Amino acid sequence: MSETIYSQPYAVKIPPILVAKDRQVGHNPENELISRLHNRLEAEGIKLENMREFGFDIPVSREEQAEGKRGYEYWVQVPGFSYDIPGLQVESFKGGNYLALRIDNPFAEPCARIPEAWDRLVKYFEEQQITADDHHEAGVCLEEVSANQSMEVMTIYIRIKD
Repeated sequence: MSETIYSQPYAVKIPPILVAKDRQVGHNPENELISRLHNRLEAEGIKLENMREFGFDIPVSREEQAEGKRGYEYWVQVPGFSYDIPGLQVESFKGGNYLALRIDNPFAEPCARIPEAWDRLVKYFEEQQITADDHHEAGVCLEEVSANQSMEVMTIYIRIKD
């Protein structure tokens, strides 16, 4: 696989933001979850342009795993410092310092490129003996998809100690 698909790992600070979030368990939970959350926010009049969006895997039961199901949580930034959206959980994400790696066109071969990116990031993390943020809370490992010069780009993140 071409080296130009992946950036070198780099440090970045994600600022605190307010996010609306939802989760889903299923065979391919991401697309339905993202669509549902986008539709709900747009129905509330929230413009999604220039809002950051993050997703990450969540644990599922052994029974769900045996059925081939996975869990996914998705966050969409909402404007302001507080927001009330009936039926949706909205909370502050504290942000923090992260080690990141960018993947160009991740969905061209998602089953190869995304796991390879995580392998590269974890390998760098271990080789450089970087200390992870050991808080057991959401947002330790994140994925963010955005557009960059007419292509989709995914950035993956692992939270590191401040």
